[in-house]
This record gives sequence, structure tokens and C-alpha cells, in this order.
Amino acid sequence: MPSGSYDRLAKTIRSGLRDLQTEIERETANHDEREVDTRMEPPIFATESVDEGINDPRIQMDVRKARELRLLRKHLFGKDKVSGAGWDVLLHLFESHVHHLSNTVGNVCDGAEIPSATAVRWMTRLEHDELIAITNDRFDGRRRLVELTALGARIMTRYFSGQTRASIDA
Repeated sequence: MPSGSYDRLAKTIRSGLRDLQTEIERETANHDEREVDTRMEPPIFATESVDEGINDPRIQMDVRKARELRLLRKHLFGKDKVSGAGWDVLLHLFESHVHHLSNTVGNVCDGAEIPSATAVRWMTRLEHDELIAITNDRFDGRRRLVELTALGARIMTRYFSGQTRASIDA
């Protein structure tokens, strides 16, 4: 290849790299701004007085409901078997079940708003407990589909059907 061709090629590569660097810097700046905005908002509890509304009977009722719901969840799923991230996975899958939507592993991670590794760990546990099923997508071998099993759907339906004295406002 003549030296002029190398020079043109090098110039084209340098130009492309500069454009790519500019785009990366722009995206990084946008990403950093979103993180700063989110972190700058004070938590809701930091903006209100500690004693504000403490004697409100609605708050006392909500606390009772929350405790009853936690006890119902323990009764239906077993003590400490489903909590935190696992509960978030089940809630997302039940919402999808109710709306007849399918989910991939990635959808569940995003929908439950938990880190992927945590979501996958919980999905493995929930699959072992036969509450969810994870299957290969028959149309796209790269994807894995996740859904509640009949048992998982039945238990979640029992939970949300009001099998507690108070109505469920989840």
C-alpha cells in the first residue's frame, strides 16, 4: 500500500476515534447528571417532622395492615422464605401474570429494580421452590423466559385476594 494510503487511513481512524471519544464523553456527562439529580433529592423522611401525623388513626391502621400482610406472607410462603429482592421478583412476575405479559430474565431484573446478580440468585431459589419456571425461549435461544408456576400464581392470588382481615393496599 502506498504511504499516502496509510496516511489517509490513519487520518480516517483518528477522526473516527475523536468522534467516538466525543460521544462517550457526552453520554458519560449525561449519565453523571442523572445520578447527581437522583442523589440530590433528600429522602422523604428527611423533609418532614418526626412527630408529624403520629397520632393519625390512619397511620396506626396502616401499620396494623402492614404487620398483617407480613404475617400473611410468612403464613403463605414460610418464615423468611420470600423477602426483599425475592418478594420484588414475585411482585413483578405476578403483575405480569395478571396482565398476561411474558418476561425474560432481563425484564425481571429491570422490572423488579434490583441488580441482575441478585435477581438471578433469587430466581434460581424461587425456581427451586417451584414458585417460578425459567425456560428457554423457543424462538430465540439466547433468551430465557420467566413466569410464575401454577403454585406461585395460586399463592400470590391468595395473598392479594384479601385473605387478611384488612383490605390489601399494596
